[in-house]
Amino acid sequence: MCVMKAEDWISVIDKMPSNSRMVLVYTDKGKLHLAQFYKHEWLIRGFGKIAGVTHWMPIVMPYEKGK
Repeated sequence: MCVMKAEDWISVIDKMPSNSRMVLVYTDKGKLHLAQFYKHEWLIRGFGKIAGVTHWMPIVMPYEKGK
């Protein structure tokens, strides 16, 4: 089980993810989305731009047996 803690979230004021990296984002409307930051815009695949992103978190890859 993966538990998200408040300190795991990164404020967009402090740092932005590298371009095209898929991350989990939190908006000023209290919504969570999978999105990517590309050319100074937040994008959700298949839906376009998203506004109001306040925080983001890297996506952790699941455990793979034998690695």
